[in-house]
Amino acid sequence: MSAPTLSASHASSAWRQVPNVLTLLRIALIPVLLAAIVEDPDGSALAVSLFVLAAATDVADGRIARRQAVVSTFGKLADPVADKLLVGGVLVTLALND
Repeated sequence: MSAPTLSASHASSAWRQVPNVLTLLRIALIPVLLAAIVEDPDGSALAVSLFVLAAATDVADGRIARRQAVVSTFGKLADPVADKLLVGGVLVTLALND
């Protein structure tokens, strides 16, 4: 039994989903990040690392979407919502813990 191979069309369709997957990953990281901030409001390496990882997924999904010329209705809606949830959630959590 041989391993499945991806044709060029399958590979390009797989790349079309990567920006959306990264956006969903960013949304999934938000509650974990907020919990890390609440756990240690004076600053923790975990919270900083999670924020940097979430920001990196934002950069990566934008670059991949532009490079592959991928535009989806989901991406148009979810990406800005994910950005606002990330920044707004961190801002509110830090303000409440001050």
